[in-house]
Amino acid sequence: MPHNVLERVKLLPLIARTYIRVFEPAHGDVLSANPHATGRLSLKQDMPRGATHASSWYIAETLRSAFWESVLRDVDPDDDGGVILDPRVLAKYAVQSVQLLEPASVLRLEPAARRHVIGLNNHRLNSEWDHHLTTAIYETTHVMAGLAQLQCRAANPPLDLPGISWRSRQADADLAYVLYVPPRVSAHWAALDDLVLLNTPAGHQLLRSVLAQDQMTWLNDPGTSGGTPPPGAV
Repeated sequence: MPHNVLERVKLLPLIARTYIRVFEPAHGDVLSANPHATGRLSLKQDMPRGATHASSWYIAETLRSAFWESVLRDVDPDDDGGVILDPRVLAKYAVQSVQLLEPASVLRLEPAARRHVIGLNNHRLNSEWDHHLTTAIYETTHVMAGLAQLQCRAANPPLDLPGISWRSRQADADLAYVLYVPPRVSAHWAALDDLVLLNTPAGHQLLRSVLAQDQMTWLNDPGTSGGTPPPGAV
């Protein structure tokens, strides 16, 4: 029998605001979920018996957290803060803003809001979630998402797990979110502005600005280096 990963089931509001989405246009427009996503807390594989697969739709609160949770996730700066970005990875992605139009809810697992579903003194469950919300091994997080889905379904009344929010591992001042499709409804969201492909001058400028916020520089920046890493760069 699946074990509970929450002390109580309670969904909290998803704030009606603008969010940022870094996504792969190969899987559809900014409102389309990725049916192949296997990122943190996806409902795709390695799930407990009885859990249901769903497509994933990742969003973030800021451009900084959106980039750090995706294309900047594995950067490793040198002593001077220089980083190398793989242009083949950048070529797959775009960024665009989205706006929530209708009331929505999520399972909130950032530290303060988590107390609605897990008490402060439940060290076992808090430690378990702390691990899965920071690990770089995503397969184990799929199990936790599946267990949360099953527990929501077993609640009275039953609930479909709409998504999960957590404190970004990479940009910890912000929250990251995964929404599941189903039950997320595309009509409850609107695309804002135009998408920006990351491997274009406009995309490069956004990457520079985000890296600069953390005192990093792009060593193989096409705008300054022609896209070639400098001698000795790792």
